[in-house]
Amino acid sequence: MKNKVRVRALSCPGTFARGLSHMVGTETFASRVRARFTTRLISVLLLSIVCAVSARAQGSPDVVWQGQHTGFLRYTVFSPDGQLLISGGDDRTNKVWQVADGTPVRTIVQCGGVGCAGSTFGFVSPDGQTLLTSGLRFWRISDGTLQRRLGIGGNLALSPDWQYIVSSSFSSSYPGNETRTTTLFRVSDGSQVWTKADGGGQVAFSPDGQTVAAVGFQGIDIWRVSDGAFVGLIPGPRTLYAFSPDGQLVVTAGGAGGAFRYDNTIKFYRVSDGALVRTMPGVGVVTSAAFTPDGQTLITSSWETNGDQPASGYGTSNGSLRFWRVADGALLKTYEQTTGLFANAVTVSPDGMFFSYTYDSTVVVARMPSLQCTFQLSPARADFTTGGGGGSVNVSAPDGCSWRAVSHVNWINITSGGAGTGNGTVNYQTSRTGNDLTGLLIIAEQTFPVHLGNPSCTYTVNSDGTTFSSLGGTGGLGVSTASGCGWDAASNADWITITRFTSGGFFYSVAPNSG
Repeated sequence: MKNKVRVRALSCPGTFARGLSHMVGTETFASRVRARFTTRLISVLLLSIVCAVSARAQGSPDVVWQGQHTGFLRYTVFSPDGQLLISGGDDRTNKVWQVADGTPVRTIVQCGGVGCAGSTFGFVSPDGQTLLTSGLRFWRISDGTLQRRLGIGGNLALSPDWQYIVSSSFSSSYPGNETRTTTLFRVSDGSQVWTKADGGGQVAFSPDGQTVAAVGFQGIDIWRVSDGAFVGLIPGPRTLYAFSPDGQLVVTAGGAGGAFRYDNTIKFYRVSDGALVRTMPGVGVVTSAAFTPDGQTLITSSWETNGDQPASGYGTSNGSLRFWRVADGALLKTYEQTTGLFANAVTVSPDGMFFSYTYDSTVVVARMPSLQCTFQLSPARADFTTGGGGGSVNVSAPDGCSWRAVSHVNWINITSGGAGTGNGTVNYQTSRTGNDLTGLLIIAEQTFPVHLGNPSCTYTVNSDGTTFSSLGGTGGLGVSTASGCGWDAASNADWITITRFTSGGFFYSVAPNSG
């Protein structure tokens, strides 16, 4: 007897729309995947689609100093002793600064002429003597001398002891095959240690240097450094930003769960079993993430689209920094001043006293904030018809904890309750009409989306109509949605495996039925 395998699409009311991680509709695709198995009806693939849109300023970091480049900045890195900061980017320079006061120490010119693309990353050796930048150029920091180069490309990471470099690369040919490889090399001479036919995306070493992880076909692949043995898979994630300092968690961004369109969400996965531990929405488009040395706080940099679009039709954006408590995912602090159009390249000093980030062509060193207060909002968002409206937001805060409320767009006005201490209420009113329009309020460090009109994110799942015999086989599903709308896919049956994610869907395999 035939047994139907149904794919269920869990749609979010749309980003610029409704509900945090809010599931509002289920559609069953009767023609999805039919398999001749036993007699029971099983819903096999759950395609969780939860939508992911924008913010005037909550406040500025406690800035120690700011320095300038002439191009967009890609990285910052502290020296191991915390005395120096190095920044680099599209202006083809790597600048060395004194952390204490921002005094320029020297400028190391990355390259010049046709084909020079500047520097996208920087690593400082454990002894603080060497800087490694794009093109695998090794520079002596003391005088800026280029010592040597290695001819290794792809997404790169360096082991904590600087003994190994891992390269994760990806290539594809339309309409056919993808090739993904992850290769470990020795830093000393560039010789290959091992290579694997997977990974291909972002890559990182664990803090103890014993394992390496890379985004691959099915999620995050993890291998043992010493012999290349496969350690495990974290299924699903399509990004990888960092390991926690204790090596127990990895932080990723993207997929389902966003509070508004172009809200990547932050997700923690447990390394030991690949379980999703926590999802934190309301973060915008994530550009970087860094843990504090004690592992208690995660700092993210991002940007959010701005609903104040000029008459030309070109939108703007706002950079932001957010501080999250790792233990429970609470959002403790939001900075949206001194963050430009795109905040990026966040790092934390070895002693945890300072953090650095960039916005546009500016590098910033700031003091770590006090993170003693936790705030909650009710409701968590507002949705209006195209005519707009007004509303109230209740703030729950401990006694003695002060907060502010600000608008990120000029068409949402705070009419009362713009600041308070302890519990309070914020009232607001929209001043324009619009359809599929979202603006953000930042209230008590939290992100509060206000949406006008229809949902932004709707989803269509396109089946390949494959019918399987008892021998099993492979198939694929396409997911159609607007840009900035996140989605995830997972199997709840051990005989169906998602084998590959693509930008527009995923492939899966069905195991043979031997019973």
